[in-house]
Amino acid sequence: MTGVDPYASSYLDESPYSYAGANPIYYSDPSGGSYADLSRDDEFVNGGYNVFNSGGGSRSGLQWANQYRSVAMNAMLMSTSAFQNYYGINQMTGQQKAEFGRNYLASNPTAEERKTIGNFLGGELASDGTFYQTVSTALYGSDGTMLGAGYVIPQKINLNAPAFHSSSNSGWWGLMTDFAQGLWNSPFARYHVPDFPSLGVGFSGIAGFGGGTSFELKWVARGPDASFVPAVTVTQAVGAGYDVSAGVQIGGANYLGDVQDLNYEMLQTLFNAGDATYFGSAGLGPVSLTGTYTPTPTGYGILGFSGQFGPSLGKGAGGVMNTKFLYNPWKN
Repeated sequence: MTGVDPYASSYLDESPYSYAGANPIYYSDPSGGSYADLSRDDEFVNGGYNVFNSGGGSRSGLQWANQYRSVAMNAMLMSTSAFQNYYGINQMTGQQKAEFGRNYLASNPTAEERKTIGNFLGGELASDGTFYQTVSTALYGSDGTMLGAGYVIPQKINLNAPAFHSSSNSGWWGLMTDFAQGLWNSPFARYHVPDFPSLGVGFSGIAGFGGGTSFELKWVARGPDASFVPAVTVTQAVGAGYDVSAGVQIGGANYLGDVQDLNYEMLQTLFNAGDATYFGSAGLGPVSLTGTYTPTPTGYGILGFSGQFGPSLGKGAGGVMNTKFLYNPWKN
């Protein structure tokens, strides 16, 4: 038999393929031949499973077959919304979207394939492998005027990598490397070793209103920009409360999003670019603690902490900080 049996529905009860209208090829026949009405699907599976969901396009919502098709084939058969919902695209981080496109949709994609990949992932994939994701945000001035909206986050994808279809290494060494990376990037490791360790010296002079300055060595411990070479930064703070102190500062910060989104640019915040780090500090005697929070364009913030050890007249203040590079090892 090369087609769908037109009499299949007449012996549903006697067939082991009753779930498929007594047709073994009910769900895979490419001819589109005549077979039992789709409204009877629930009867075929004893009312237990809704075979067809609400995906757009002919047969694109066929859940039973989705799991057996390749991602690339589903991309061709599904509507954009059905594809994004099925694979959870909208719940992925920017880097996860980039990895998804790199691993599953195409190797060395053509211009048309790049356009399709970009549409499915919610951005654009350039010919040099840069994936541009647009994040909707808004920046307002002190008078309430909207100064700008929308950040574009570029992420590099190596289209010519030998392992373009897999983000994992091969062989024994590859397995060990993947295991070590997974352990280092785990929540447990990030809790004990921050993403951005720092060591510095600083002083504050806030009595009612005032400011402070500190100089730091900062490292990127994870992500594509991880390095043993530290950046040198200067931080200037403006705040209110009481904080007259000086000393050595030891601390770090953790990005609240995916590790692969980490980059060295997160080490700095510039007032003139509309960025700011918010801080609060408290202490008594020679020991004090400071907590910080920095928003980022990805929607996930950076939570920081530091301890200061040195002479102090007491500490209890809050305000904003501005950090910039004095030495940037990623550019120098």
